[in-house]
Amino acid sequence: MDSLGGAIVEVGRCTFSFVFSRLSTLRNFNGNIKSLHDEMVKITRLKNDVNEEISIGRMEGWSPTEQTNQWLENVEKLELEVQRVLLEAAQTNATSSVHGNHLCINMCCQYQLSLIARKLCCELKQLINSCSFSKFTYVRKPPIKLVERLQAQPFVGQKAQQRLEQLLQLLDDDRFGKVGIWGMGRVGKTLLAKNLNNKLESVAMREPFDVVIWISTTKDLNLKDVQSQVAKRVNLELDAEESIDRRANRLLEKLLLRKKLLLVFDNVWEKIDLDILGIPHDDGQNNCKILVTTRFLDVCRQMMTDIDVKVDVMEDEEAWDLFAGIAGDVVKLEDVYPLAREVARECCGLPLAIITMAKSMSKKPMVQLWRDALRQLKRSCMQFGSIEVFDSLKLSYYSLPSKILWWCFLYCSLYPENYSIKASELVHCWIAGGLIVGHQTLEEAFDNGIALIEHLKDSCMLEEGDTVGTVKIHGVLRGFAIWISSNEPESGFSCQCSNSLQSNAG
Repeated sequence: MDSLGGAIVEVGRCTFSFVFSRLSTLRNFNGNIKSLHDEMVKITRLKNDVNEEISIGRMEGWSPTEQTNQWLENVEKLELEVQRVLLEAAQTNATSSVHGNHLCINMCCQYQLSLIARKLCCELKQLINSCSFSKFTYVRKPPIKLVERLQAQPFVGQKAQQRLEQLLQLLDDDRFGKVGIWGMGRVGKTLLAKNLNNKLESVAMREPFDVVIWISTTKDLNLKDVQSQVAKRVNLELDAEESIDRRANRLLEKLLLRKKLLLVFDNVWEKIDLDILGIPHDDGQNNCKILVTTRFLDVCRQMMTDIDVKVDVMEDEEAWDLFAGIAGDVVKLEDVYPLAREVARECCGLPLAIITMAKSMSKKPMVQLWRDALRQLKRSCMQFGSIEVFDSLKLSYYSLPSKILWWCFLYCSLYPENYSIKASELVHCWIAGGLIVGHQTLEEAFDNGIALIEHLKDSCMLEEGDTVGTVKIHGVLRGFAIWISSNEPESGFSCQCSNSLQSNAG
């Protein structure tokens, strides 16, 4: 009997201990959930601090260790589990307050969640306490090159070399912090800038640059992309998720560490706000110089360049030297030579057209092929030397801010090629033709016409004539204007070309 009584007492004690343990776990449900929430807040803050340290460290050339990455991965996995438990706990409490008849079921759920919460709480504390390891390892980045060489056709001809030397002198002159290069599309601005970029690798300067940064821009300017191009050249990592202002501050700090900088912005279509980007400028010392290539003189004005260099089309002999140098010895053949000269002339002094045609005709000795190429050049889009030139001219044309400017430009194609048009005569024709309307007096209309001419000149759609007070349209632009008038009804013009009559207004 004594042994039986002892067994009953032991069973009772174990049962009481078991029940008490479960009731204690159940009773501490809210406390365990609150502790889990508190530890979750702590580890989230710690994780954010670690990520911030990583972002800053990367800017200085450091990378997180494998242990750091593993810790962050473990935290993210545990966070998902904790969020699930906290959500289920909230749903259980809500059910208890609404459905009292589900009390037994809810107590079972709360018991299980309380157990899990206590376990997760311990795991969170372990992760928090383990965050004392070395978080970084140094990654040696390659040294910053003075210049990143660009693929560019070497300059040919004395005039091109003189223009290159002029730019080198301007960049070496402290009076000029911003230099603009402007001219019509495909005239060779980018080619000039690329040759300048490559030349700076070896040229001797009074105060040499310690880094030259090339930035390619597009018509639809992406500020973050521009920032990233600059940052990459100075071994700076920028977070794509950061705001432009935050990235600009970091970029500015990095660039100010350089002794002397040159930033080349190629193919600029509108004003670029250097302050928004984080580019130092106008500091009075010209430690950071800016070079801009653009089709529009107005862009140079808006960016407040100190001096502007206009790039015109190549002269005949200069263009021929470039063409012959690329096409090779085939142009020396007796029957080919006169045709090759004419093909080169049809490219209208545009480097891209010359290079494209010369490459396509290289090693082609058959006269028939040269005659066919010449005929093709005088037809359709190929009269512009290449489809790239045509597309470039079309982009410039449709970038004019108003249809009135379109019509005024197209009107100029009615004049003969290379003919110097009196500006006053042109304006009166525009007025008589109903292109300039909405003015109270003839003087107002005339003044507006002169302003339109200046806008077309600044956009490289017209150029100065041979005498004062005159303008003219470049041959390739005139051909383009006739093509637009003949092939695009929405232009509002109708022009036809023939051997006897260059153009005819309809």
